[in-house]
Amino acid sequence: MAGNRSKNDISCSISAIPHLANFALPARQVALNTAVNLHSIGNDSIKGVSPVAQIQFVLGGARSGKSAHAEGLAEAAGNAPVYIATAEIFDSEMESRIALHRERRGPHWQLVEAPIALPEAITAADKDGGVLLIDCLSVWITNILVHEHDTDAATEALVSALSSCRGTVILVASETGLGIVPENKLSRRFRDANGRLNQAVAALADEVFFVAAGIALRIKPQQ
Repeated sequence: MAGNRSKNDISCSISAIPHLANFALPARQVALNTAVNLHSIGNDSIKGVSPVAQIQFVLGGARSGKSAHAEGLAEAAGNAPVYIATAEIFDSEMESRIALHRERRGPHWQLVEAPIALPEAITAADKDGGVLLIDCLSVWITNILVHEHDTDAATEALVSALSSCRGTVILVASETGLGIVPENKLSRRFRDANGRLNQAVAALADEVFFVAAGIALRIKPQQ
């Protein structure tokens, strides 16, 4: 797609790739398939064609494997991905989770922390040919709520930043609308704000994946 659109912690022939998209393949296997194909055909065949979409959105429940899938997409898209983390360390459990993510990613990743100022972080880190992974939007919108910022204005600012990106952007979020109606008001506000944010990002994204039990299914575009 065209480069222009409205600061924290993805061994077969090229003709088979569209068919692979119909199956729920783990991200790192998709990355392997993509890399093999791109190296097996001539440069003239892929001139002007991007091997990955510009904006990719990965949704899933807790411990679904969505972050691992998104990391696989980022690894396939570039050699020096930037990880924009939205989480803040507030207890030992969160510290352990963050440490696990860092260990899994490896030292070649760059880290930017943006618990609140995410649109600004995206704009600052974006560049031609760059790869950004934002993990995750649901934690970010929680931070916006807790700090009593306007969630609609924050969503609008994020969409504006994404629309102007020149590189590849991969975003992760939790799907929180499949369960029962939350009992308390703040949880209901989070569910609604998260749902509206997910819809806005999904509408903008070139590709959307839903991940469950470590398996990713592409739901946009549909084949």
